[in-house]
Amino acid sequence: MSRLPPAEKLPLAVPKNIRDEWESKKEDLQKELSDVLGAEWTLKDINPSALYPYAVDGYAKESLGSCIEQYVSSAIYNLKSFASTYGEDGKSELNSICHARSLLIDLDDRPKDARVSYCGVLVKEGGALALVFSEGNLGTNVNYAIETQGLLSALNAAPPAPGSAAAMSFAARASKLADMLEKPDVVLCPNFEANFEKIKAAAGKKGSEGLVYQMSYQKFGDDEMLREGFNEAVEKGEIHFRIVDKMAYATYGEVVLEDGAIYVQTQAHNFGTNVDYAAEKILDQL
Repeated sequence: MSRLPPAEKLPLAVPKNIRDEWESKKEDLQKELSDVLGAEWTLKDINPSALYPYAVDGYAKESLGSCIEQYVSSAIYNLKSFASTYGEDGKSELNSICHARSLLIDLDDRPKDARVSYCGVLVKEGGALALVFSEGNLGTNVNYAIETQGLLSALNAAPPAPGSAAAMSFAARASKLADMLEKPDVVLCPNFEANFEKIKAAAGKKGSEGLVYQMSYQKFGDDEMLREGFNEAVEKGEIHFRIVDKMAYATYGEVVLEDGAIYVQTQAHNFGTNVDYAAEKILDQL
């Protein structure tokens, strides 16, 4: 579907609904969104006149303001869940990837085989977070436009954040591990701030990619016995990444089990070296 021009004039009842149900609540919703994500976000790019031409008979056409408010309120509710699960690091990465800090509602005009069925979320070129709808489905399933797995996929597929060479979020990697281990509450703990002083002078990338690679290679996703052994040994469900002054047994990177948590570790001068093999001995540690 090609894009339609914004409506030049709206039926009288529609602007009233927009005023009463959207414009009157917009400022409070914008503040709530900003509070949830820990950064200043805007809703200024949501344009009712641009959305109205896509509304068919029913909810979106008759009560566009209510429809927009529900999209935004539901998005905020689901973003609260994301923030609760992934914490400050997850919020920081989302804010970095969605660097425009703008939440908008838009037609999904991607190639047909890539479009959402009814609604979904994606990160636009320019860094805006867009609640998208397919042709004829403005106002359909609005409560599910942002749900955690869809948001993780959108962040994973987004263009790299400014100044970053990597697009994939650690939150998406956490989701991949959770699916593999059939343990939805597994937590990745990158400990960015604690590690920063040690790693800032060393080139490299986060060890989570190597951990996922090794656990996939060793068939944790296919072998129930391995999953059970991991989940029993790693009773805290935590996977940490850290820089150490002295290695336990390896040269470049290694994995150790301590107090019910897994630690993938290296030394500062080897950070980023042979990361795919840091977790090679994970079975020995369990």
